[in-house]
Amino acid sequence: MTDTVTLPPGYSITWAGQYAFIQRMQDRLTLVVPATFLIITLMLFMAFSRVTEVAIILAALPVALAGGSG
Repeated sequence: MTDTVTLPPGYSITWAGQYAFIQRMQDRLTLVVPATFLIITLMLFMAFSRVTEVAIILAALPVALAGGSG
C-alpha cells in the first residue's frame, strides 16, 4: 500500500467520522474544563468567604475522585 494518493483536480480527502469528532471534543474540553474549575472555585469562595476552606475542599478532590475506603 502506498502512502500517497493521486487525486484528479477538484477532489480532496478530509478526515471524518470518529476521528474528527474526537479532535473537536478535545479542543472543546481544553476550554470547558478550566472554566468549570474556575467557576466552582469562585462559587466555593462566595459560599465560605475564606481561602483556606476553599483550599481544603479543593485539596480533598483527588481523594474523593479515588473513592473512599472502608
